[in-house]
Amino acid sequence: MAAEVGATLPAGWALASDTQDAQASASDDHAASVAETYHDDLERTAGVLLAAWLAQHDGDHSGAAAALAAGLGTWAAARAVWKVPQVAGYETIDAYNDGGEDAAGDLTDGTLSPDDGTVLAPDAFYVTVLPEGAAEIFCQMYAGQEFSIDDAEEIYNAFPAHISCDHYGCIVAR
Repeated sequence: MAAEVGATLPAGWALASDTQDAQASASDDHAASVAETYHDDLERTAGVLLAAWLAQHDGDHSGAAAALAAGLGTWAAARAVWKVPQVAGYETIDAYNDGGEDAAGDLTDGTLSPDDGTVLAPDAFYVTVLPEGAAEIFCQMYAGQEFSIDDAEEIYNAFPAHISCDHYGCIVAR
C-alpha cells in the first residue's frame, strides 16, 4: 500500500505484533470454519446423491458407491469453480483491511513518508470504497464516495458487507 501512495516504509517497520497475532488466530479459526463447511456440504450432498440413487434403483445398493464417487467428483469440481475464489477473497480481506487501517494510522501519526523524507499530510488522502457501482442499498451509500482518512477503520471494518460483496476500502491520494 505504501508504494501505491508513492511512499516507502521507514527502515525496520513491521506490522504491529498484536495485529500479527490477531491475524494468526483468525487464520486458524477461518481454516477450521472452511474445513467444517466443506465437510457439512459434502455430507449433505452425499446424502442427496445416495437417496436419489436408491430411489432410482428400488433401494438396490449395487453400483451406488461408484455412482456416489462420480457424483461427488462432479459436485466438488463445480463447487470449486465458485467456492475457491470466494474463500480466497474472504480469507485475505482481513489482512488487507488491517493493513489499510495501519497505513491510515501511519498517515495520521506522520510515520509514513515518501523517499525524500517529507511527511505526508493525512488530508492529502481520502478513503473510498471500490468498485464504485453497487446493487445492494448499504453498499450504494459507500461505493465511490470520499471519506476522511480518520474514517479508515470504520470503512475497512464495514467491507465486505455481505456474503457476495466485492467492495473494499482503499486509501487514495487527492
